[in-house]
Amino acid sequence: MTGAVITKQEEGTFLMLFNRSGYVLNFSTNDFDVFTTNSIGEALCAKYGLSKGKSLIAYLNSASDENRFKLLSDLFHYYEENMEYEYNENYEDDLYWGSSISRYDERYARIYKKCKTIIDRLEGGSSAIAKTADDLKGKFSSEYMS
Repeated sequence: MTGAVITKQEEGTFLMLFNRSGYVLNFSTNDFDVFTTNSIGEALCAKYGLSKGKSLIAYLNSASDENRFKLLSDLFHYYEENMEYEYNENYEDDLYWGSSISRYDERYARIYKKCKTIIDRLEGGSSAIAKTADDLKGKFSSEYMS
């Protein structure tokens, strides 16, 4: 989306969600390079020769607003699709099925909500539908239905 600008403060919020002591989410170095190549056409670790987290920051410091938004948006959607267990307290985790162990993380859930608000604002249009879907999910949660 052209014209979408993420402020440096908002970028910092995304980095709190993605950057984990040099790691970026659950990516291996190779997987991160493949992901960034598919997103923005550059393998960041190969380009900068740094850790995934430092390579991401180096790129964001030099990229155009459009490419910054594209990469952060793609990483956010990857997070939503692959790490729901971390931000959804009611996620049914197949990895720990039948166990009381949860990979839910309250801190990351709070940061996720902030990032979701930013993405919805910048992507526009679908935020009303997404809010309605979230409202319905809450109303039809397993707790409500039991």
